[in-house]
Amino acid sequence: MKKRLWILAISLLALTAIPGCGFSTGAASTSKEAVVTSSSLIETSSKSDQGMVIVEIPGDMIGNNPDALLEKIKSNDIKVEKNESGGVRYHLTKKQYAQMLKLHEGNIRDMLANQSYPYITEITTNDDFSVFTIKTKSPKPGVYEKSIAKDIFVYAKTYHVFAGQDVTMRADIVNVETGEAIDSYDSSDQ
Repeated sequence: MKKRLWILAISLLALTAIPGCGFSTGAASTSKEAVVTSSSLIETSSKSDQGMVIVEIPGDMIGNNPDALLEKIKSNDIKVEKNESGGVRYHLTKKQYAQMLKLHEGNIRDMLANQSYPYITEITTNDDFSVFTIKTKSPKPGVYEKSIAKDIFVYAKTYHVFAGQDVTMRADIVNVETGEAIDSYDSSDQ
């Protein structure tokens, strides 16, 4: 859970460093906000809030201390509040929202590009970050490959929550020498 809190905090702190990501204090707009929806991960608000995108992160993704995350984000002019589920509710401009998605996509791609894993030769994904292929030198899958799959799922789940997608991810473990799939992990098993 600490890793999930850390990823969310870093993502939002990085967002504040992007020019133009501060919130306007101008008068409220009558236009509707963009709606981010997902059947189990994100709830939406029907209130108009200056044409902002409202993203709800459920409490089970935040961990035991949402207040720590709230304080870090509030100190960077991001409008965020605790929601009823113990999670957090972000109020993002459409520009901030688009930048947040790009930031999360970059985090996933950076992780996949890190080839410093001793037994892993390559990690690839499809365009929507729902299927990952982990190529390993190991003849049998082990705790190491499963741990990497879980780390990937944390990054990808954060991306999917902000994208408003309820996606079950899969990581296929492939032996690099034989080319055969030796195991598969599903994010719904976590």
